[in-house]
Amino acid sequence: MGKRTPEGGERSMANTLDYAEVSKLRQHLAQQWNSAHAQWRQWHDIHDQHHKIRYAAPANVRKLGIARAKIAAMVDTLVTTQPTVTRAVVAAGKVHDDLADKAKNWGKALLLHTAVSGAVTPPFRSAAVYLALIGYAAGVVRWDDKAWDVPMPEKGRGYQKRLDLYKREQRRRFPFVIEFPHPARILLPHTESRPTVGIEIASMYGWQVEEMLRAQDLPTDDLHAKPYDAVEVLNYWDEQKRGLFINKQEVEVRDNALGRVPFVHGFSGYGHEGIPSGDMSVTMPTGVMGAAGPKPEDLAVGLLAGVVDSIRALDEFMTAVGYLVQTAAYPTYFTSENAEELARKMEEAGIGGIVQVGDPQNALKPSEIPQMGAWMAGHAAMLRQDIEEGTASGSVQGQLSPNVPTATGQAMQLGQARLRFGMPMHHLNLMAAEAVGLCARMTAERGETVTIDEYACGADDFEGSYDFTVDFMADDEGELLRKKNLGMEEYEKKLLDFDSYQEDVAGRPDSSVIRRKINLDTAMASPEIQGAIIQAATALFQMKLAQRNQGGGSGNGRNPAPAPPAGFTTMPGGPQEAAQAQQGMEQVPGEGIARVVPNG
Repeated sequence: MGKRTPEGGERSMANTLDYAEVSKLRQHLAQQWNSAHAQWRQWHDIHDQHHKIRYAAPANVRKLGIARAKIAAMVDTLVTTQPTVTRAVVAAGKVHDDLADKAKNWGKALLLHTAVSGAVTPPFRSAAVYLALIGYAAGVVRWDDKAWDVPMPEKGRGYQKRLDLYKREQRRRFPFVIEFPHPARILLPHTESRPTVGIEIASMYGWQVEEMLRAQDLPTDDLHAKPYDAVEVLNYWDEQKRGLFINKQEVEVRDNALGRVPFVHGFSGYGHEGIPSGDMSVTMPTGVMGAAGPKPEDLAVGLLAGVVDSIRALDEFMTAVGYLVQTAAYPTYFTSENAEELARKMEEAGIGGIVQVGDPQNALKPSEIPQMGAWMAGHAAMLRQDIEEGTASGSVQGQLSPNVPTATGQAMQLGQARLRFGMPMHHLNLMAAEAVGLCARMTAERGETVTIDEYACGADDFEGSYDFTVDFMADDEGELLRKKNLGMEEYEKKLLDFDSYQEDVAGRPDSSVIRRKINLDTAMASPEIQGAIIQAATALFQMKLAQRNQGGGSGNGRNPAPAPPAGFTTMPGGPQEAAQAQQGMEQVPGEGIARVVPNG
């Protein structure tokens, strides 16, 4: 029996996977993605302001941060700190409902933990950045051996205290690593929504590789790398096997008990399948992945794809304007006098000083300055408008439109602008749901119980179902307003029932509880119930008063009889007395219950 792996499988003693086979697949996938990778470099250069400006000396170059601002606005819209997580029930009944709620809370706690895990960039924010910038994101989910596999304390003196400390620390251990490295480091079949094979390539220092191997109880003798040597680490997965290769050498091949590849990926939705080439009626050979169908460069399209030329043109234009302004402010001077001597005299004279020259006609002449016409402002505005229309509206960046004066109108305008991010958001949600499902599957396969905050889940809690749904984007104010207005209108016209209105429009999932509370409030506000309450309260007061009178009354110096509360009659009564008493009652707002208050 081999050692149990972090993914829950047994290490394979037989080598059924060699580097030559993996390398062949790597080359095939890299060739498919090559054009997309070249495309990504262009968008990275624009975003990072590394693109070249024509006709300008480096000192005069001006590069605006428009691309960076547009990407940041999109990312801020896509990623929230409070995502919605759900998991469907596997069968009818309260037990299954409770387990679904438990798994849901566990999944939400998992995502919140990843958002504050201390990573340089939270994983799903990284995913949103890549979706926005290059139109594609790919992530990997791992079990963290180092964080989880901590031995239990040995029995002996102080064992119980050490055991309690161990259990407390265990609750804080987070055994999952969710990463979204640059997509160029992960090679996946781009036509598979749920990959069946994948390769992750990383460059690590020698000391990092050594720590990784020790965490997995793998030998380090054959590493042959100094602490700061660059080492290529290649991880291969398919649905049956997993292989680890370091510097092109096999380190380990094991069974993949998950039956799943631990990768997730998604496109922005801004691309298309492209124009087919060749005779598409020809049947492609079996096993040739991606031989037919869309190309990665057609699918992986970022937000900046359509405005690259306009951004370059605007930067070149602003560079030219800056040069003209500098020329106007600091013109070059021509003189027939001794230039150095004249420059010294001008510096000594200072601004507004008088400098004696030889021939005023020939001694000092400024260079001619080109005139900047009004058309220049229009040209810049045209370029900015093109960038605006091709990316994200300024309202997404917090810019208020002067043509929409009301807050409601601004909110609705923002809602319309955010619709452009609908498809990237959809794919981000799918990737997050897949990642949570992989974590649940790993937990079950290991036979462990993982506690995140106060939520603990094991295999039985997932009931064999690892499908979650995630929604990062909370409804914006404009969208909420539109939904509520439309829902209220449909409800008033009897086109929408009460439960649907509460759950789908108002966002209140417990419509049955709300219905019961409303029915209770309605009943408590009825004249019959109010009269009964008055009569009961009056009777109670009369009883208390009688008890005190039996104890000596008000004239014995002890326990003076209290005055009846305002609004209550001291006589047992019928409808008239109840009505009089009811005048001292008021409805408590929001509580649906009456209380006694003084008249006036």
